[in-house]
Parts: sequence; structure tokens; C-alpha cells
Amino acid sequence: MTGFFNVFLMSALILTASSAIAEGPDLDVSSASPIDFIRSLSATEEIFPLCPQRELGCYFVDASGEQLTRPFFTSASPFSKIVGGNSLAEVHIIGGGRGLLDRQGNWLIPPVMTGRSNFYFGDEVIITRYPKKGPGFLNHSIEWVLAPGSIDNVHYQFGDLQTDTQLIPSDTNGRTGYLDTSGRWVIPPQFDYASVFSLDGLAPAILQKGAGAGFIDRSGKWAIQPRFKSANGFMNGLAAVTATNGLGGYIDTSGNWVIPPNFSGMGGNFTAQGYASVSLDGKDGIIDRSRNWVLTPQYARAFFENPLSIFIKTRDGDKWDYLNTFGQWVIQPLYDDVNEVGGLIRVRFGNSQYEGYVSRSGEPLTFSLNDFMIAEVECPH
Repeated sequence: MTGFFNVFLMSALILTASSAIAEGPDLDVSSASPIDFIRSLSATEEIFPLCPQRELGCYFVDASGEQLTRPFFTSASPFSKIVGGNSLAEVHIIGGGRGLLDRQGNWLIPPVMTGRSNFYFGDEVIITRYPKKGPGFLNHSIEWVLAPGSIDNVHYQFGDLQTDTQLIPSDTNGRTGYLDTSGRWVIPPQFDYASVFSLDGLAPAILQKGAGAGFIDRSGKWAIQPRFKSANGFMNGLAAVTATNGLGGYIDTSGNWVIPPNFSGMGGNFTAQGYASVSLDGKDGIIDRSRNWVLTPQYARAFFENPLSIFIKTRDGDKWDYLNTFGQWVIQPLYDDVNEVGGLIRVRFGNSQYEGYVSRSGEPLTFSLNDFMIAEVECPH
């Protein structure tokens, strides 16, 4: 009887997903006014979002800091997503919602979405959350594949170069399974927790709350038994996992320890260059794949914000900075926050009330040193 019920439930879930394909809300862009750029852009030119003072709005600038649009937005992402050959940015219109904008100022998705962040991009679908309905899938022609509200939640962060975008961890009735890009259940919802698949074909999962973490294959079967306290997905052949004693290390795709669990914390997996952020006795440092310290543990925080970068984001006290993997200063510890955006580094200062860009050598591009000093005095920590 149990087997029959499981088959019946699985069939019902598939029918629910597929029958909802044509029921999504209209995303007509004709009513959304295009955004005018002050000058035309070349095909390869990098442009950057800038919010110099949050309450005054955000706009786009070029690599020299020249303003390209009026401050139409409360927030904006870089033009880094490619759909149908178009480079797109997620923007939040002042007094409106979120949408997807191309480099010509035209809307691919009108600014009607709500929430903090709404779009995750895969090779075939865009995951978005429609107001008052919930998550749904759009194909790259902006047609609903899975209507908003067909599932409860999606556990996905597209953009990682080493994740499988064909299987999408999704929730229904409090359990997590995997949908394909057509909105059909491939692995039925059965896990208390499950994350994205790596290109190695493995995904971290927990079957029941309080049980151990392991790794499943694309059929939903355990490839590495659930014997860890927690587990990250695989990247560059290794996964950061925490043993039952609370210490972390790294395993290979066979589940064998490559770097034994000796660390009190881990900032993530190894980068493409072969470095990882780990903690020892409450201080962060950087190791290589041979377990040698590249940067000795001495910082409150140290991690690679961009897995393809050679820059380490560190904090000691209340200021962030950038070092390279040899421990040499790239950006001095002057700013409240720093992060990479394309070929520039975005910084925040004045108790994070002000924002600007500096070059990779630390030269301010969109603000002066005087602006920085005034902001630090006016907005003390």
C-alpha cells in the first residue's frame, strides 16, 4: 500500500508541475519606460552600478567613473547575466519593483518583482519570485515553464561555474527534492535539506532533521553516506565538510579525507588557484591543497569573495581590505566593506553610508580622498 501511495504522490506532483506551465502571470514590458543612457556603449565596455549615497539613488558609471544614467534605482547589480546573447542587470526602480534591464536600457522583465533579490540564472531557465505568488521558472524567451506558487521554495544560487543548473532543489510540503528545467520532479521531495549538484554529480543532503549530512547522486541515492555534521558542495574536486566532533576538513568525491578535520571553521571550498580559507583557534588564514599556510591565521575574517580571484578579503577590527595570496596589501584597511565588481573594487565608507569605486591598485575613481575623510568624520562608527 505504501509503494502504491508513493507512486501516486509522485504522479500527482508531476501533473501539478506540468499542468501549471501556461498559468503564469503576464510579464508585458510595453508599459515599462526604457532607461536612457547618457551616451551609447561599446559592445565590450564594462559598466558598473554605483550608489554614492543610498538615499539619493543609484546609477551606472563607466570604468573611469563617468555617470551614464540618472539615479533611477534604489539598487542595481552589474551587467553580468547573459540571456539570449543580452547582458542583463537586476535593478530596483525607485518607487517600483525589480526587473531585468539590458545594456540598451530596454526591459527583458519589467520592474514588477518584489523582494530583496529575485533572479537566479541557469543555462535554460531563470528562477524568479512573483509578488504574492512565490517562486517560478521562466525560459529564456520569458515564458513560464513553472508557474509562480507551484512550489514553496527554491534552494538555488545560479552563477557558480561548477554547479549543475539542470537539477533545481525545490521545496513542497516541507520537504526538498529536485525539479528539472521543465518543472518536473526528477528526485521526489524527501529531504529535510538538499543543495545544488556540482558538476561531479554530487549534492549535499540531509534526510531527516538531526541526522547526518552526506552526498547524493543524480538518482537521489547516497553516494557518500550521511556521516558528517555538515557539508558544502564539491568544487574543484574537494568539498568542505564538518566531522561529528565539530572540526572541519576536506574530502574527495569518494568520501575520503584529503585534508583531515583539524580546523575550527572553514570559509568555503578551494578556489581554482588551489587556496582555501580556514580558521584555527578563532583566527582565519589561507591554506593551499598541500595543507601549507599561505597566509597564517591572524585575521578576524579572511575569505575569497570571488572563487576565480587571487584576492583575499580580510578584516581586522571594523575595516575590510584586500590582500593578494602572498599577503601583500592591494587595498589598505580603510573601508567598511570592499568587494570585486568586474575590473574594479567597490568600497563603502562613512559607516557604510557612502559608496564608490577604486582601481585594483587602490586609486579612488568616483570619489576623492577629501570626500572619504569628510564622510568618515560625518558618519563615525
